[in-house]
Amino acid sequence: MGNLQKISEEHGIPRSKITSEMDCRSFNMDIIRLVYEKAITNKTALEKDIQQMINNLRQNNP
Repeated sequence: MGNLQKISEEHGIPRSKITSEMDCRSFNMDIIRLVYEKAITNKTALEKDIQQMINNLRQNNP
């Protein structure tokens, strides 16, 4: 939910409008694209963090 707030603040879109998109009560491709891009950014960051953790574990436990 914090990501929805960030999108709202960064793009000047009311959070209720974004939530409406997430609940499938309305359809705005621009908002859906913003949410998708945020999700992909989060996924990429998480993958990097997980890979770093795996690398650290391999170094510490040969």
